Amino acid sequence: AFLYHLAWSEATPPATQSGMLRWLSGLGLPVNPQAEVVEGAAAAAARCAAFAERRGTLGYDIDGMVVKLDACAQQAQLGATEHHPRWGIAWKFPPERRPTV
Repeated sequence: AFLYHLAWSEATPPATQSGMLRWLSGLGLPVNPQAEVVEGAAAAAARCAAFAERRGTLGYDIDGMVVKLDACAQQAQLGATEHHPRWGIAWKFPPERRPTV
């Protein structure tokens, strides 16, 4: 299991999601070493496509990725609907086909 976020009560939180991951990692907590900041939608799509190709080699099962804005201030500006944040989207991979035994 990997941590991706932590709620804050008093201290000033990191300004970015990537900063949050570095902070959590610095505390010795498990974060996904595959997390990466990319610039733009095309780069995000390419990163997701590359992961779809190698998802069987990761050592854990995934059915997709989550693409989100890195800047926490922009995340706060965009907010959320009743169902999901407006600053992130799930990129689901095609299902794997395997024979049943």
